[in-house]
Amino acid sequence: PMQETETAVHYYIQAADESGRLETLPRTAPVATYSFTIFAEEPPDGLLPPDNVIISITEGYIYLEWDAVAGAISYKIYATDDPYAEDWGTEIAIVAIPAFSEPVSVMRKFYRIVASTESLPTRIRIGRMPR
Repeated sequence: PMQETETAVHYYIQAADESGRLETLPRTAPVATYSFTIFAEEPPDGLLPPDNVIISITEGYIYLEWDAVAGAISYKIYATDDPYAEDWGTEIAIVAIPAFSEPVSVMRKFYRIVASTESLPTRIRIGRMPR
C-alpha cells in the first residue's frame, strides 16, 4: 500500500528451503526489523556509514549484516586484503538489503560497506543466505 512521506517502514525476510528449514533476517525478527523511510524528495548525498555490522562464517560462507541507513537505496560492498589501501577498487557487489554473503575464499579479507542513493543495476549479485 502507498505510504505517507516521512513514514518509516519496518520489515523482515523469512524463507524456507526444500527440507523446511526456516531462516529469518534479521535473526532477531520480528522483535528487530529492517527499516527504511519514505522521503518526499531524494535524500542528500553523503549518507552515514552503516552501523552495527555483524560478521559471521557458517558452512564456508561469510555473512555480513548491518543496520539499514536512512535514505539508502542500495549498498556497495568493497573487499581488499589491505584495510589501509587508499583505493579499494570496484565494488564486488551492490545489494538492496543490509546483508551480503559470499564463499570464504581467503584466510584474511576486509570489507567496506557504503550506503548509496543509486538505484540497483539491472544485474544484481545474489549471495547464498544462511540455513
